[in-house]
Amino acid sequence: MNEQELVFSVSEGTVNYLVGTHTNSMMVYQDTLLKWSAQLQHTPVQLKLGNFSDLKSVIVSLDEAGHLQCSYLGTDPSMMVTPTTQVREINYDEQDTEMKELQRKIKQQQHVTNVMPNISSDEDLQIIIHIPSDLDPISQTSAGEFKDEESIPSITIKIQLKAKITVQNVKVKVHVDLPIAVNNSSFFIPSIDSRSPHEVLVSFFMRNNFLPASLTTQITADYQNVSGAPRVAQAKIQLPLKLVIKPCIPVKMAVHKVTIDTNKPPVNLNDLFPDLLGENANGQALGFQFYGGPVITALASKTSQKYRLQCDVFEALWLLTNELINRLTSYNKGSGDFMCSFGGSLPMHEYFDVIDKHFEVHVVSWLVR
Repeated sequence: MNEQELVFSVSEGTVNYLVGTHTNSMMVYQDTLLKWSAQLQHTPVQLKLGNFSDLKSVIVSLDEAGHLQCSYLGTDPSMMVTPTTQVREINYDEQDTEMKELQRKIKQQQHVTNVMPNISSDEDLQIIIHIPSDLDPISQTSAGEFKDEESIPSITIKIQLKAKITVQNVKVKVHVDLPIAVNNSSFFIPSIDSRSPHEVLVSFFMRNNFLPASLTTQITADYQNVSGAPRVAQAKIQLPLKLVIKPCIPVKMAVHKVTIDTNKPPVNLNDLFPDLLGENANGQALGFQFYGGPVITALASKTSQKYRLQCDVFEALWLLTNELINRLTSYNKGSGDFMCSFGGSLPMHEYFDVIDKHFEVHVVSWLVR
């Protein structure tokens, strides 16, 4: 289902709803009873009621391409039943003449200028990301960030905006999820032409010492093309794991454990995590620590095809587990039958504990407002 718009009914005690679907349909419900159904020319992502001078309750729909359409409902649904056509002998000469006339009209319509904006898969503006292999030699973190035994690292990424034609009013935004932060999250560029690409530098770092859920960052650029139509270019980047994790000494005992089974011989952990090797890395056990956070230990079995991740904090296992699976998949990309699996019982009790703690934090935050 798409967006719903709540509409108060003229009948007391009932509520009308406008519901859009992915099958280009719009339905009107009164409470739970379907009162009307209509077919739109597009898939609505937003439905609203609008008043335009003397026109009241016009249905305004927006599709994913940004096209607006104003519609209204008729008074009574059409109950006409199409009558049965009479069987008659086919005149092929008349059909050929009618077909030629239709083809002539179609060709004429193709030359008519389309008033709707054309959506091209070949965008006028391209976002190119350059991620260095090393962290910044001098951290760009701002003062007042959380403390750790080591300095909080940063990484500076170059964002290049390359235009095929001149574009205007370019607004670049960098979207990150805490605890990841940037030194500058938005830029405005009056114009970019095809002869001189524009480049901006953005530094990423940790701002808080709670656990990151993802290292994926999205960069968007809003701009206007030659005809003045608004356009959006997007790019996603994956920040390096060493931005939030540092190597440390492995820990033998932990409260929570996750075991990953594979169908290939075990891989030396030093080959999987060459960017996070500590002084005591032996290939069978590696220690990782979030900056200002818990320690996670990765173990590789010598005799079986299993890997274990363990930590005293359950939610800290997610990022390393996902990274381990991605690196194992990349390492075994030559074999098409590689597979990772989890054979144990799902840790639902620990999972629900995390949800309960999350809910309690929200309750406390509302109470202190």
